[in-house]
Amino acid sequence: MTSLDPIRPDIAQAWNDLTDSTGLKLERAHLPEYLGEGETVTSLTGATYQDTTGLLVLTGRRLFFFARSKRHGSFTEIPWEPGAPVSWSTGWLFGRLNLTISGSTWDFQILNKKDGERFVAALRSHTFSGPAVSPPHWYAGPTSSPVAPDSPTGQEEPPEADEPPPTSPIEIVAAIERLADLHERGTLTEAEFVTAKTGLLAQFSAGRPAD
Repeated sequence: MTSLDPIRPDIAQAWNDLTDSTGLKLERAHLPEYLGEGETVTSLTGATYQDTTGLLVLTGRRLFFFARSKRHGSFTEIPWEPGAPVSWSTGWLFGRLNLTISGSTWDFQILNKKDGERFVAALRSHTFSGPAVSPPHWYAGPTSSPVAPDSPTGQEEPPEADEPPPTSPIEIVAAIERLADLHERGTLTEAEFVTAKTGLLAQFSAGRPAD
């Protein structure tokens, strides 16, 4: 499938639920290639995983993340099971999702807050059914590894909390650089980029000592 139309009803429904689908049309077009026979999409959200921006997909059988470009593709299936710890937090601009499975954590960042909340709600109430699905035919193995969690295996799910905005000059500069990268990739509009950058620069100026 190389064009956006026609689009399967289950994908169309999940896609229409997205608040922010910026930069994900290529993933939408190729999503059917990643689905097995009879596998239907339950929920979608854009996310960044290990510096790669793509689509996080929940189906009736599994959970996976993939990203596509004109020449390359990446695919990561998360061995998540219903009832596994799900940690959702929100920062100044975006949300963050951490999934802990068998002592390892998958860290997804730069989620639209509304999309992330909806996806997490679907994930927490979801149960899988149907046969296992084989990876895409071109998939040769894991494209990346999960990171080890900071907390011991088996620890109760941490409470959800808002992440504070950056405060130190180094953090503020890093945040501005990240905003510029998101703007360049089309994730942020010009107006969103300018507004966010202005707010960060105001924080930077407020934190500088008087002459």
